[in-house]
Amino acid sequence: VSSSKGGVGTTTVACCTALALANRSPERVLLLDLSRNDDCFGVLGISTPSTYECREYAMTIKKITRRELDDTLNLGEYDFVVIDAGLETVHEYRFGTPSLRIQVVRNEYMALRAASFERGDFDATVVLFQKQYALTVSDVQMILRNTPIVFEISPDAASAIDSGLIAWREHLWGECTDSMIETHFPEQTGNN
Repeated sequence: VSSSKGGVGTTTVACCTALALANRSPERVLLLDLSRNDDCFGVLGISTPSTYECREYAMTIKKITRRELDDTLNLGEYDFVVIDAGLETVHEYRFGTPSLRIQVVRNEYMALRAASFERGDFDATVVLFQKQYALTVSDVQMILRNTPIVFEISPDAASAIDSGLIAWREHLWGECTDSMIETHFPEQTGNN
């Protein structure tokens, strides 16, 4: 999960996707946080452990650097690895190319401008849509030249993210991530 501009919601989408996968495959999901500020721990409402790794919400959450990701990470015990790559363009890691590259944007001019310059093949674009911004879903689709997954952020979702309670409020993230998982991982939902 990555973006061309900071502050648009890559961590939120990564955490919500990992939570949704963990609901289907308990204890077999790894969420990797490449951010500088331990953002995944914060969004999930977890105190940052001294080892930068913990098991919560039926998954493993680990803070890691790009060097550690390329050099020392063993992924053999996990069915799914979700990487909050932030601003890093994700093309390939030591273990291969991600099977699903997600771009995150907001319906605001600077975020869409940055996304339109991004050169990369994303499998999904998630728009965290806020009504108070002037750009509509049609505007976003025209600028990005595709049909993104649009997830409207309600004031409740925004306050849950800001207070580190997103993991406790499944109804705020379940619909968006369930749709993405059903589309890209049908074996997890029985829709082969």
